[in-house]
Amino acid sequence: MGLGGTIEPRRQTVDVRLLRAYTGITRFPADEWNNCRFDSWVVDIINTGRQRQRIGGGRAFARLSGVAALYAPGRDFHEWRTADGWVDESYIVFDAGGATAALLRKLSGPAGWRHFRDRDRLIADRLKKIAELAFCRRIGYHLAAHGLMAELLGILADSHPVSGRMRALNHETAPGIAGEVERYIRQHIARPIRVADLAAHVKMSLSAFAHAYPPLAGEPPYRTVQRLKVEAAKRLMLQDGLSVKQCAARLGIPCEFHLSRLFKRLEGLAPKNYIEALLRKK
Repeated sequence: MGLGGTIEPRRQTVDVRLLRAYTGITRFPADEWNNCRFDSWVVDIINTGRQRQRIGGGRAFARLSGVAALYAPGRDFHEWRTADGWVDESYIVFDAGGATAALLRKLSGPAGWRHFRDRDRLIADRLKKIAELAFCRRIGYHLAAHGLMAELLGILADSHPVSGRMRALNHETAPGIAGEVERYIRQHIARPIRVADLAAHVKMSLSAFAHAYPPLAGEPPYRTVQRLKVEAAKRLMLQDGLSVKQCAARLGIPCEFHLSRLFKRLEGLAPKNYIEALLRKK
């Protein structure tokens, strides 16, 4: 079974202008709080180490590597600089309008900022690549940079809250066996997938796999399959307007009733009610 679909024209315009991009080591001359405030959007990440930061007049906290930040225009934030110290960082400054700005406002919330756990360097690697493109300026660099920007914003938009101001990226994978299993499921999402298929993929016996996987992934393997199938069904219904019956056929699920039961068990709502509730929030 193949994968594919249409994308509505209104969803294909990303109203974004890249203003500045940087990646590298920044060295500090003195002990001081560096006060930052931009009239544009900012996405940044610390690649190595940690740095003390404050948002507005809030309390200082340790910002760790592997955590990206999104700041709305006008949101002031402060970074502590230690004399003779340094930070390995990447960031972009950009303007956004229309539906893209509305989406970013939703992500950053009333406080105007949000953190994103970037365990797989999905954000960090794209920020670095955008900065490299802006520096080298080869033919077509602006198209490549714009494409990476769109991809990065899509990854941020597809994140989910985990605690406080922190969100996790739905694209990221768990380490080791759990990561291999998730990748396999996503690559074969259109097929029926058995636990035996997953065990064979990671070269383990069915019994050994069934015992080893839950402590690593936090859920049994069949639940991972169900969760990722429902995640894919949401995208198909929201983005492509497919019916539950069509989603079931696309995802290798026996019938629409099976998908509906599965959806309600995991989300607490039937597919139709879930989509209606989501659209009312927009």
